[in-house]
Amino acid sequence: MKKILLVIAMILLLTGCAKNKTESVLKELGIDKECELETLRDTHGGFHGDGEYFSKIKCEKIKADDLNDEWVKYPLSEELEIATNMEQCDSNNCKSIYEKYGIPTNISKGYYYFTDRHPDNYSDKHNDVNVNNRASFNYSLAILDLESSTIYYYELDT
Repeated sequence: MKKILLVIAMILLLTGCAKNKTESVLKELGIDKECELETLRDTHGGFHGDGEYFSKIKCEKIKADDLNDEWVKYPLSEELEIATNMEQCDSNNCKSIYEKYGIPTNISKGYYYFTDRHPDNYSDKHNDVNVNNRASFNYSLAILDLESSTIYYYELDT
């Protein structure tokens, strides 16, 4: 009986954490709409907290008019296109973030939101200049596909 209660408590705790993170992501992105988390993957851990966070969030009623000024019309800038198409390898399996997380590459109506979280960032935190010329990556990127009303949110910390 104690094991069952422990499992139920862990499920409730993890569900609450996922909901809080999703709310935090939407707040960061300036989205004030009812949205639903569809996919979540978080590999952060270890001493420095390196890893990836990915979530796929469905926002049925989102429109371009709902976005703040930090959102940029898709496609990605050249700098971010290079960063997102870099293959990342784990367990002899190398994929770009598009392949790894099922992000569509053929978005025709979309926007993206970039935040540079690198500690040596000397410019606007929404500026992607020199993202690929660093020893480590610390950024967040959201891609909004308006046709499917889906936000693909990705964080990388190395």
